[in-house]
Amino acid sequence: MKLKTNKIINKDNPVRAVLYLLLLLATIPVYLAANPLYEYVSSRYFGRDADVVVASDTEGGTVSETGESGETQNPQAETETGSEETETIVEKEPVYVKVYRPGYADDHYFDDAMFIGDSRTIGLYDYSGIQADYYCSKGYCTYQWKKGKKTILQNTGEKVDLGQVLLDNHYGKVYLMIGLNDGGFGSVEDYRSRVSAMIECIMQTQPDAVVFLMASLKTTASWSSAHPDMNNDFLEGINQVLSEIADTDDRLFYLDVNPFYCDEEGNMRSGLSSDGVHLHASQYGVWTEFIKAAAVYTEEVPEDEAESGPQESAPAAETVPQENAPQVETEPPESAPQGETVSPDNAGQTGTLPPGNTQQAGTDIREGTADNEAE
Repeated sequence: MKLKTNKIINKDNPVRAVLYLLLLLATIPVYLAANPLYEYVSSRYFGRDADVVVASDTEGGTVSETGESGETQNPQAETETGSEETETIVEKEPVYVKVYRPGYADDHYFDDAMFIGDSRTIGLYDYSGIQADYYCSKGYCTYQWKKGKKTILQNTGEKVDLGQVLLDNHYGKVYLMIGLNDGGFGSVEDYRSRVSAMIECIMQTQPDAVVFLMASLKTTASWSSAHPDMNNDFLEGINQVLSEIADTDDRLFYLDVNPFYCDEEGNMRSGLSSDGVHLHASQYGVWTEFIKAAAVYTEEVPEDEAESGPQESAPAAETVPQENAPQVETEPPESAPQGETVSPDNAGQTGTLPPGNTQQAGTDIREGTADNEAE
């Protein structure tokens, strides 16, 4: 059925027409109140507050918020700000490296130390007073180590395999003085090959240890000339090998105490030993002080703070006071008893080894290697 307008607005019924007109007029404010454009016009020209306005944005129709003052924020500026990438700064984790600081050994410095050597290292065990583990025996050398011959843990008297000891224990310091008895088993280059393998074994099994390569003590001129295979020229050669090896790794330090015991010709001064090889008991005080003064402490510091350049391998000769340097007296005083610490005040005095510890010239070499000479 068609709607006929003349039925709604009937000129014959003016009252009805007026009512419909009033109803139409009443809906206009409602429409305008719901229209954001009306709000914008009201706020702009009639001072009314408006919370939301429509920005004329043909691309996206973005709606932006305004403050109480009625001012419209710039949506384009907000869009540009939001599109900027934020630069993130990532702090790098510091890398720590080990550095080695020289110092003087405190009371607990040798708690995690081991000494490896021959009969002259036994002298350190007997007379130095340094509390550590001592793996040493008469005639011990790199040749015997390579052949698997056991040495002796002096602390207990037990025969032990040095390789197994290194695998089963953890040490922070390793002191090695070995080489005199290698004179009967090849040249200096043969020694280089064996001692390099021995040092490599120590460093692999003791990755946290500082390793001190101690120069072999020289002998007296008379003993040196009587033993051409292991004379002071040979000892000078193997000491040079140790010095060169010490330069290959930061954990290796070369210690040479010979300047305190030798004359200008490089021979042990007469009067310091009863057999030309082994020091008198009272002479170990200088060696002990030298070892303590050559202590090395390990620290971990950030890489950028680590000192550059090679580490010092040995203390200067002035480290040990000159008044403690070995001196020869006409009447030697009584030597220190076995196991008793020799005070540094007594260092430099000439004495005799106590009964049972006197070493005859050549005893260390021949007694300790007799089993291997035929091999």
